[in-house]
Amino acid sequence: MLLRAYMKRTIIECVRSAGTILLKRFCHKENFRRKENQSSIVSSADIAAEKHIVACIKTRFPQHNIIAEE
Repeated sequence: MLLRAYMKRTIIECVRSAGTILLKRFCHKENFRRKENQSSIVSSADIAAEKHIVACIKTRFPQHNIIAEE
């Protein structure tokens, strides 16, 4: 149960700090690219937030594999 609580605390901290990255870029012009279709876009802010979250998790759980999609 302690591991589960630690994992939950980790993800909350990682996501909140990624939110700071996104808020700093809110209402700014960003580079966008399309994914599968025109309604599926991703910004450089999305990619930066994803990289931050993955790196944050990896610092505490380096042995874990992570599948992510911005």
